[in-house]
Amino acid sequence: MIRALQHSLLTRVLVSSGALASLSVFGLTSLFLWNYSRDLDRQISRRAEALAGFLAGQSQFAMLVGDRSDLERIGRNAISTDQVLFVELTDALGGAPVFFHRDGSSSRPSGQHYIEIARNVMRPAQAEPSGWEAGSMERPAGPAQLGVVRLGFSTEKEHAARLRIVWSTVAMAFAFLLMAAGVETIELRTLLRPLQSLTEFTRRVADGDLSGRAEVVRPDEVGRLTMAFNRMVERLGATLVSKDAAEAADAAKTRFLATMSHELRTPLNAVIGYSQLIQEVCQDRGIEGLADDLGRIERAGGVLLHLVNQVLDFSKAEAGRIELYPETFLVPSVVQDVIDTVAPLAGKNRNRLTVNASPDAAEIHADLVRFRQSLLNLVSNACKFTQDGEVSVAVSRERSGPLDCVLVSVKDTGVGIPPEQQSRLFQAFVQGDASTTRKYGGTGLGLAISRKLCRLMGGDISVESEPGKGSNFMMRIPVGTPPPAAREVEYGASSAAALGG
Repeated sequence: MIRALQHSLLTRVLVSSGALASLSVFGLTSLFLWNYSRDLDRQISRRAEALAGFLAGQSQFAMLVGDRSDLERIGRNAISTDQVLFVELTDALGGAPVFFHRDGSSSRPSGQHYIEIARNVMRPAQAEPSGWEAGSMERPAGPAQLGVVRLGFSTEKEHAARLRIVWSTVAMAFAFLLMAAGVETIELRTLLRPLQSLTEFTRRVADGDLSGRAEVVRPDEVGRLTMAFNRMVERLGATLVSKDAAEAADAAKTRFLATMSHELRTPLNAVIGYSQLIQEVCQDRGIEGLADDLGRIERAGGVLLHLVNQVLDFSKAEAGRIELYPETFLVPSVVQDVIDTVAPLAGKNRNRLTVNASPDAAEIHADLVRFRQSLLNLVSNACKFTQDGEVSVAVSRERSGPLDCVLVSVKDTGVGIPPEQQSRLFQAFVQGDASTTRKYGGTGLGLAISRKLCRLMGGDISVESEPGKGSNFMMRIPVGTPPPAAREVEYGASSAAALGG
């Protein structure tokens, strides 16, 4: 029963309605029976009082004159009445009372339903005391008690009638309760049938079936709920279709980028290789005037190859095909290698490079290639967007939640990033300002790839920047090798990505 109450709305409503109806019927039935019993008792009492008063009036003269035979006649006549069980007439002068019982016994009835009424027989006010009354000379004339009439009045018929009324009322109340419960059950089943149909349809939707629609039976609250649910399913179906189409398009884009990047690398490597070979031939044969042009071809091919590699790395990251190969290495040596690599770019923009490494952050266990690639993107971008300034790289160790991390901070004194542009920094092919591409170039993939790589290694990249005062990019990588997990916390972005990374 308790389980049914917990899992069935129909059962709960029926139980609550039945309890309320039962309390109402019980209260009304009890009130009716109480009023009926009180009125019946009052009627019986009045009838018995009236009969006792009548007997007292009849016995008044007999007691006044002391006529016992007349009292016996009155008693016999009274006992012949249907509801009189016994009569006792007691004269105030003394002597044995005149007693008559219906069955002839001289005792009070037992085990029967009856009431006993006593009525005093008084002297009439106009009658003088008789000479035979004791103390008649001393007793003043006036009303005086002549005797007592006791009457046993049977209530058997009324008791039987009362039981019949009680049982009839209870039976009628119970019958009406059953009929009300039946009507309530039918009505509730009719009302809840659309809700049950909606529940079954919800199960089908949860299983992935969005083809059907729930039937709207009536335009009531449940009907409006069904219509709203149908609209929600329609929008959900449209959203899923759009999502599938978007995922298919994204997968096609990723495959296209991976295929085209791979196909472009082969001819680019050939162009770079042949330009280097021709330069060597020209040097060997003393051919002058072609070295500058061949150098431009080699540098342009290198830049294009770098862009193609970035697109290829991004497509691999999007497709989840990047594999990590962790190893233990010294962070300061990697940082110095990166500094040596970007030194020509820093010199071109007249920037000063500085390195500050803490001794406790010397060693780390991570993917060396991906670590170097991410850091190179940060330092290259810092040098790219800073002119006549300073780019500093600081390496330290800090506690980030439950992990010990190496913090590599790349700080520059460049143009900085406005707050409204920082939210777009790590989006692929997106730059903070449209003028960035025209002024600095770039695809906007640098930080997008760097963040994906850092998150694959269990870390992240964040940024602090202020326009006109430079930016501070912070790359956190766990000292150990945690399982790859992309954390959902957005830390910030890099000024390099915003300005063309």
